[in-house]
Amino acid sequence: MELRDIINQMIAQHLKSEQLTDLRFGTVTSVSPLKISINTAMADLDASILLVTEQVSTSLLKNGDRVMLLRVLHGQKYIVLSKVVGG
Repeated sequence: MELRDIINQMIAQHLKSEQLTDLRFGTVTSVSPLKISINTAMADLDASILLVTEQVSTSLLKNGDRVMLLRVLHGQKYIVLSKVVGG
């Protein structure tokens, strides 16, 4: 194995361990103020760390709705991508 291959492998392992982004699913527990639960062992995510897309802001979320989120900045922020319908 060449040095270049070793370095590429180390970089790939580092980026995988960082988990810079991650797709999650959650449940709306409050609409105003917005709160979403992604794990019963964690506190709900609140509006201060949720970034809502225009599509979601116009979809009139209700308590109990399932949503798809993108975890960014090591979980410091979550982008609410879409309301999950069906399935």
